[in-house]
Amino acid sequence: MKRAVVCGLATLLISVTMIILMVQLFPYTGLGRIIAIPMTIVVNSAIIALGIFLSRKMELPQFVIIWTLIIVITASNTITFHPQENSPSVYKQIGHSISAVKHNDEIKLFSLYKPIESHDAEKLSPDKQTPQEYIVALHKFRFEIPLDGSFVLDESVNKYGVDPAIRNIEEISDKLVGHYEILWWYLEIFK
Repeated sequence: MKRAVVCGLATLLISVTMIILMVQLFPYTGLGRIIAIPMTIVVNSAIIALGIFLSRKMELPQFVIIWTLIIVITASNTITFHPQENSPSVYKQIGHSISAVKHNDEIKLFSLYKPIESHDAEKLSPDKQTPQEYIVALHKFRFEIPLDGSFVLDESVNKYGVDPAIRNIEEISDKLVGHYEILWWYLEIFK
């Protein structure tokens, strides 16, 4: 019983930590956050309580399997329930980031000036791009943008209240919001 409660508390801690990370990385939730966060905590707590009840007398192999499943389910719930006001779901945004990085070689300089469509990227017209493609293009051509303040970050990727004008390449990552900053860091390290 004791190990089940410890695993339950650890899983709840993981769930709450993930909620905090989701708010930091995907902040544009609108009012949906008021409902989604409590709902996520209640659903995940119910799953954890069920896990404690079911696993209290299990042998170690079954115990490990059930708690691994519970952690995966609660993590998935946390990501799935996280609302996005004007953007695709978190899963789709992560997919767009992976796709943009994979197609890095195909991105051209004019991508820095293409309009961004963040609402419905599945029906993206050829003259528009996702914010993730914009970040990859920005990173790829960062040494070719003017540093006199005439080039500004698109409003969909920069932090609210921060001057979007680029005057120094090193300041770009500080001006990006949420997961766009993580994407930039990834590109800095691996590309």
